[in-house]
Amino acid sequence: MLLATRRHVPRMADLTPAEWQEFQMVTAALEPALERAFGAALINMAYQRNWAYRVAEPDPPFKGGRPNPHVHWHLTPRYAQPVEFGGLIFDDPTFGEPFEWRTVDVPAQIRRAIIERLRAQLGVVLE
Repeated sequence: MLLATRRHVPRMADLTPAEWQEFQMVTAALEPALERAFGAALINMAYQRNWAYRVAEPDPPFKGGRPNPHVHWHLTPRYAQPVEFGGLIFDDPTFGEPFEWRTVDVPAQIRRAIIERLRAQLGVVLE
């Protein structure tokens, strides 16, 4: 999961007190929701400032089809055992060690189902 600021924030130190409070509230809700939704044993969180140094185009929404969120965090559920969802098996071969990024092709309908399950855990209803 990618958690990003709504405005251009070049570094965590530039978050306002209200943004810090919202960040704490959001992560306090997301962490247990991710654990409940799919049985994650733990959650890793990585903070990144990629692209925050740009001056020419400091706030583009996407670069090469990928989000360009400046200050952002990756929330990564970690699993001690493989998890089956939508007919796919999700495994975590480095569980208990630093997370290693790898590409996993997840069809759009399964991505939507993952999002819906997480929304249900959070109590988020979109109209």
